[in-house]
Amino acid sequence: MSDDEVEQHVLTRVLDGRWSTQTRELMRQFGTDRLDLNDAWADSWQGWHCPCCQRLKGEIARLTVEGVLLCRIDMHHDHLTELAKAMFRAAGDQDLPDEVRKRRARARSAAASLIERFAPTLICEDCNNADADMKAALGSEVDRHFSFSPAEIATFIRPAPNCSHDIDLAAGRATWQKARPAFEDRVAFTRLMVERVDAGSHDVEAGPSAFGMNRTDPTMLYDLASRAAGARSRLGKMVDLLSARSRSTHGNQSNRGGRPQRKVVPPTADDFRGICTRNAASAPWASSGEDWRCEICERSKFEICRKSNKGGWTAAIQYLQRFDDEIDPENQVRRSREHGGPILLGAHHRYSVCQDCRHVVTEAIKLVPGTDEHCFRPADLRALSGEVSPHRLHAVAPEAIRDAVATNADWIAAVRDYWAHRQEAIHLSCDVRIAVTKGWPPMEARRLVFEAYLDRHPDTDRDLGRMIWLLGEGERLAD
Repeated sequence: MSDDEVEQHVLTRVLDGRWSTQTRELMRQFGTDRLDLNDAWADSWQGWHCPCCQRLKGEIARLTVEGVLLCRIDMHHDHLTELAKAMFRAAGDQDLPDEVRKRRARARSAAASLIERFAPTLICEDCNNADADMKAALGSEVDRHFSFSPAEIATFIRPAPNCSHDIDLAAGRATWQKARPAFEDRVAFTRLMVERVDAGSHDVEAGPSAFGMNRTDPTMLYDLASRAAGARSRLGKMVDLLSARSRSTHGNQSNRGGRPQRKVVPPTADDFRGICTRNAASAPWASSGEDWRCEICERSKFEICRKSNKGGWTAAIQYLQRFDDEIDPENQVRRSREHGGPILLGAHHRYSVCQDCRHVVTEAIKLVPGTDEHCFRPADLRALSGEVSPHRLHAVAPEAIRDAVATNADWIAAVRDYWAHRQEAIHLSCDVRIAVTKGWPPMEARRLVFEAYLDRHPDTDRDLGRMIWLLGEGERLAD
């Protein structure tokens, strides 16, 4: 669609992506074709105003020194909840039976809502930055887990149109002193709740879920639309596709450039034991042995530990997918009729990487709208990571990531075709299984599913051989 068509569409006419008249007028007003517009801005209506500074979007947008128009709003949240999570992790429950762990997890989730001072709130990026700037200015005077609420931020900012905020240090100090008693009371309450939850005093039991009991009109309509469109439709990606059409990321490079490298500080033996204890509840970490190494950068569990921007230790193991080429001759012939690209993929396997190698994929998703986590092969990630160092985030230039995504266009198309083929084949196989459980003989069940498939796709040839092949693929890919 053209920008005008997107703006006039029933699903987007109150939203505000890079296609909106307001955004295009702002770019003309500021004389730039470079735009950094995030999802929160795109998903809020054009008349939205910040609850802290009261500025409208046209007054929030501002030009960086690099000539990028920033159109960004953020979800501001209470960092007290992070303190609670850290306390709960420190308490630990890795030695408990699975059912007890689940009850404990429900209790923690219920307790979290009682701890925060304010609910997560959309505010402009300048107000969100003002919260961090004021805490940095106050330094050791303020608890590092404290967050100013939106109403409190409003007391010390000095907003102006199309500019970042000046802050009033004296007003911020007074606001902190006023909020301090209630904050410290909640910290004490958090410690009490951690003790009680860890003792099992608030375990929440839950019975088995009843299939179909959570049906709603939207889910039923979605099921009908999915069934009509077929397994190869991208209905499940509509939000991602709209986000890709609405966002712009020119600012990512300018915002990251010139940042000095943090001095490398390895963890002590006690630090590392603490990291392992906190990560014991993480399935990827727990299932990886002491001799684990990242399959991309080859660093050990100890070597992937590094200081976060907030000064705490961070380390994580995460999963990505690798894909095998399609080598079956019949599969190659049949699938090439629907996928005209030079690459065909036939299977996928999970592999584990460190958080820093996974971060390269996350950056690609941010930098190139429409990109997903399957954009790189292991060899691509190794090339992008370059010369890696223990206890340090990989230094990867944004332009190198953009170039790698562009180079991988055929690969990305092949991955999407693989998932579409897998979903279509498994759906058909499941339909046959359901028919058999209802008493139909296997051959009759196949015939019924085939007829229903042709009804949904009237342009498809009546090729019984293709149907039998797809069913076989469904069994193989489900396994």
